[in-house]
Amino acid sequence: MALLQLVILYIHILSAIIFVGGSLFIWLAFLPALGSDIPEGIRNQVVVRVTRRFGKVVNISLVILVLTGIYNATWYLDGFSFRSLGARILLAKAVLTLFMIFSIYFNNLYLGRRISSIVREMNSATTQEARESLRSRLSSTRRRSRVFSYLNIALMLAVILLAVMLQIPP
Repeated sequence: MALLQLVILYIHILSAIIFVGGSLFIWLAFLPALGSDIPEGIRNQVVVRVTRRFGKVVNISLVILVLTGIYNATWYLDGFSFRSLGARILLAKAVLTLFMIFSIYFNNLYLGRRISSIVREMNSATTQEARESLRSRLSSTRRRSRVFSYLNIALMLAVILLAVMLQIPP
């Protein structure tokens, strides 16, 4: 294996560790640890701060993953033919990766911002009735966000499985 290929593969794997490991930490440890015993406004501020900072790390690692992944893909492609098992696995990995990227950004940019907006509305609500209505919307939006989070975890694990399958000799 050429030194360049080794370095690019190392960077690819390191970026995957940061991307997947960090995401699993956020979804499986950090967010559940916040629980419901922390006041909503403080909880939202903490989540926004952490996810903004982590979002920068995710964006960088995702760009690196895509670029190094494209380079690494050339090892498995024989021209533009998808006859080999490696090429078909690679195509499945690429499709799942694109779906995962869309799902992650939909969850973070749309649902995450919606959650923050609802919390801000709750903080400025003047009646108990309005706060209860907003609390119900918040709960519903968080449930949808959790569904996307679990979907994203499943997609990440599927992409990793396909990456491992690419390493099995034909």
